Amino acid sequence: MINGVTNWHDAINATLSVANELQSKSGFIAASIANLPPSTKETCKESFQTTTDMLQEGLGHLATGDNGSLHTKLSVALDDECANELSNLGDASPISNIVEDLHKSVHLLGNNDTK
Repeated sequence: MINGVTNWHDAINATLSVANELQSKSGFIAASIANLPPSTKETCKESFQTTTDMLQEGLGHLATGDNGSLHTKLSVALDDECANELSNLGDASPISNIVEDLHKSVHLLGNNDTK
């Protein structure tokens, strides 16, 4: 699991915390992506929102014991479109490391067994 947590609820919340932290730094993000192409800005904005929404919905499925839907939400939360676009640009963006950390956390969630 993530950061030594031993249950799904805490793991999803830890990952959601990373996603929320990223969204809370809107001023930092705006400055970091100011010189990026408009399509990349929009892709990253949508990618962050998708990840956050899917993690929130995943918590609901976890609470009801719906592991199938939880896995589906975690799969969708693993939205790597922003990371791919940043990578394709070839320049290291100030948010690249944060995006990579979020992607790794969601990937770890998606590769754990909920049984």
